[in-house]
Amino acid sequence: MGLFDRLLKTREQKALDKVAIAQEEKKELEKGEKKPESSVSKAKPAKKEKAVGTAKKKSDVVRTGGGDSSRILVTPWVSEKAAQQADAGTYVFKVAMSANKIEIQKAVESLWDVKVDSVRTIRGKGKVFGARTRHGKRADWKKALVTLKKGQLIDLYEGV
Repeated sequence: MGLFDRLLKTREQKALDKVAIAQEEKKELEKGEKKPESSVSKAKPAKKEKAVGTAKKKSDVVRTGGGDSSRILVTPWVSEKAAQQADAGTYVFKVAMSANKIEIQKAVESLWDVKVDSVRTIRGKGKVFGARTRHGKRADWKKALVTLKKGQLIDLYEGV
Protein backbone atom coordinates (compact mmCIF):
# COMPACT_ATOMS: atom_id res chain seq x y z
CA MET A 1 0.00 0.00 0.00
CA GLY A 2 1.46 3.33 -1.02
CA LEU A 3 1.90 6.35 1.19
CA PHE A 4 -0.83 8.21 -0.70
CA ASP A 5 -3.20 5.28 -0.16
CA ARG A 6 -2.46 5.30 3.57
CA LEU A 7 -3.15 9.02 3.76
CA LEU A 8 -6.48 8.60 1.98
CA LYS A 9 -7.40 5.66 4.20
CA THR A 10 -6.71 7.63 7.38
CA ARG A 11 -8.77 10.57 6.12
CA GLU A 12 -11.62 8.29 5.11
CA GLN A 13 -11.40 6.46 8.45
CA LYS A 14 -11.57 9.73 10.41
CA ALA A 15 -14.60 10.82 8.41
CA LEU A 16 -16.30 7.45 8.98
CA ASP A 17 -15.52 7.66 12.70
CA LYS A 18 -17.16 11.08 12.94
CA VAL A 19 -20.25 9.81 11.15
CA ALA A 20 -20.40 6.75 13.41
CA ILE A 21 -20.13 8.90 16.55
CA ALA A 22 -22.89 11.17 15.29
CA GLN A 23 -25.15 8.15 14.61
CA GLU A 24 -24.46 6.69 18.06
CA GLU A 25 -25.33 9.99 19.72
CA LYS A 26 -28.52 10.19 17.68
CA LYS A 27 -29.53 6.75 18.91
CA GLU A 28 -28.71 7.71 22.50
CA LEU A 29 -30.78 10.88 22.15
CA GLU A 30 -33.74 8.84 20.92
CA LYS A 31 -33.41 6.61 23.96
CA GLY A 32 -33.02 9.68 26.18
CA GLU A 33 -29.79 8.52 27.79
CA LYS A 34 -27.44 11.39 26.96
CA LYS A 35 -27.63 15.18 26.56
CA PRO A 36 -26.66 16.53 23.13
CA GLU A 37 -23.18 17.97 22.66
CA SER A 38 -23.09 20.68 20.05
CA SER A 39 -19.54 20.01 18.81
CA VAL A 40 -19.94 16.31 18.05
CA SER A 41 -23.60 16.04 17.16
CA LYS A 42 -23.22 18.49 14.29
CA ALA A 43 -20.58 16.41 12.52
CA LYS A 44 -20.14 17.54 8.96
CA PRO A 45 -20.19 14.91 6.22
CA ALA A 46 -16.80 13.99 4.82
CA LYS A 47 -15.55 16.06 1.93
CA LYS A 48 -15.07 14.24 -1.31
CA GLU A 49 -11.42 13.91 -2.25
CA LYS A 50 -10.34 15.39 -5.55
CA ALA A 51 -9.54 12.65 -8.05
CA VAL A 52 -6.02 12.65 -9.45
CA GLY A 53 -7.28 12.75 -13.04
CA THR A 54 -9.33 15.91 -12.47
CA ALA A 55 -6.49 18.02 -11.09
CA LYS A 56 -6.12 21.32 -12.88
CA LYS A 57 -2.89 22.65 -11.41
CA LYS A 58 0.41 20.80 -11.34
CA SER A 59 0.52 21.21 -7.54
CA ASP A 60 -2.85 19.38 -7.22
CA VAL A 61 -1.47 16.19 -8.76
CA VAL A 62 -0.33 13.65 -6.19
CA ARG A 63 2.00 10.96 -7.43
CA THR A 64 0.66 7.48 -6.67
CA GLY A 65 2.65 5.20 -8.94
CA GLY A 66 4.98 2.90 -7.01
CA GLY A 67 4.34 4.55 -3.66
CA ASP A 68 4.63 1.28 -1.77
CA SER A 69 7.84 1.06 0.26
CA SER A 70 8.59 -2.41 -1.08
CA ARG A 71 8.31 -1.11 -4.64
CA ILE A 72 10.53 1.89 -3.99
CA LEU A 73 13.29 0.06 -2.11
CA VAL A 74 14.03 -2.91 -4.34
CA THR A 75 16.89 -4.49 -2.38
CA PRO A 76 19.88 -3.55 -0.24
CA TRP A 77 23.04 -3.00 -2.27
CA VAL A 78 25.41 -5.79 -1.16
CA SER A 79 29.10 -5.02 -1.53
CA GLU A 80 32.14 -4.52 0.67
CA LYS A 81 31.99 -0.77 0.24
CA ALA A 82 28.29 -0.67 1.14
CA ALA A 83 28.97 -2.71 4.29
CA GLN A 84 31.73 -0.29 5.32
CA GLN A 85 29.44 2.67 4.72
CA ALA A 86 26.73 0.98 6.80
CA ASP A 87 29.13 0.95 9.74
CA ALA A 88 29.45 4.72 9.30
CA GLY A 89 25.67 5.23 9.16
CA THR A 90 25.12 5.38 5.38
CA TYR A 91 23.05 2.57 3.87
CA VAL A 92 22.90 1.76 0.16
CA PHE A 93 19.77 0.46 -1.60
CA LYS A 94 18.85 -0.44 -5.13
CA VAL A 95 15.70 1.61 -5.80
CA ALA A 96 13.08 1.95 -8.51
CA MET A 97 14.10 4.18 -11.42
CA SER A 98 11.03 6.35 -10.91
CA ALA A 99 11.63 6.92 -7.17
CA ASN A 100 12.65 10.37 -5.99
CA LYS A 101 14.58 11.34 -2.86
CA ILE A 102 11.49 12.22 -0.82
CA GLU A 103 9.81 8.89 -1.56
CA ILE A 104 13.01 7.02 -0.69
CA GLN A 105 13.31 8.91 2.60
CA LYS A 106 9.69 8.20 3.57
CA ALA A 107 10.04 4.53 2.62
CA VAL A 108 13.15 4.05 4.80
CA GLU A 109 11.58 5.93 7.71
CA SER A 110 8.36 3.89 7.55
CA LEU A 111 10.03 0.48 7.14
CA TRP A 112 12.68 0.76 9.86
CA ASP A 113 11.24 3.52 12.07
CA VAL A 114 14.39 5.67 11.87
CA LYS A 115 15.12 9.32 11.04
CA VAL A 116 16.88 10.02 7.73
CA ASP A 117 19.43 12.83 7.53
CA SER A 118 20.06 12.85 3.76
CA VAL A 119 19.46 10.86 0.57
CA ARG A 120 21.79 10.83 -2.42
CA THR A 121 20.91 9.02 -5.65
CA ILE A 122 23.00 7.60 -8.49
CA ARG A 123 21.63 6.54 -11.88
CA GLY A 124 23.56 4.00 -13.90
CA LYS A 125 23.24 3.16 -17.57
CA GLY A 126 22.97 -0.50 -18.49
CA LYS A 127 25.90 -1.93 -20.40
CA VAL A 128 25.40 -2.50 -24.14
CA PHE A 129 26.76 -5.82 -25.29
CA GLY A 130 27.00 -7.75 -28.50
CA ALA A 131 28.10 -11.25 -29.33
CA ARG A 132 28.02 -12.25 -33.00
CA THR A 133 24.38 -11.94 -34.02
CA ARG A 134 23.04 -11.36 -30.55
CA HIS A 135 23.00 -7.78 -29.26
CA GLY A 136 21.35 -6.35 -26.20
CA LYS A 137 21.49 -4.02 -23.25
CA ARG A 138 21.42 -4.62 -19.54
CA ALA A 139 18.78 -2.78 -17.54
CA ASP A 140 19.47 0.73 -16.24
CA TRP A 141 19.68 0.96 -12.46
CA LYS A 142 19.40 3.47 -9.67
CA LYS A 143 20.85 3.29 -6.19
CA ALA A 144 20.33 5.50 -3.17
CA LEU A 145 22.76 6.30 -0.39
CA VAL A 146 20.69 6.98 2.72
CA THR A 147 22.44 8.65 5.66
CA LEU A 148 20.70 8.28 9.02
CA LYS A 149 20.79 10.75 11.90
CA LYS A 150 23.36 10.02 14.63
CA GLY A 151 22.44 7.12 16.89
CA GLN A 152 20.08 5.50 14.33
CA LEU A 153 20.81 1.97 13.06
CA ILE A 154 19.33 -0.50 10.57
CA ASP A 155 20.19 -4.21 10.84
CA LEU A 156 20.64 -4.89 7.13
CA TYR A 157 23.77 -6.99 7.07
CA GLU A 158 23.18 -9.04 10.23
CA GLY A 159 23.70 -12.72 9.52
CA VAL A 160 24.91 -12.22 5.95
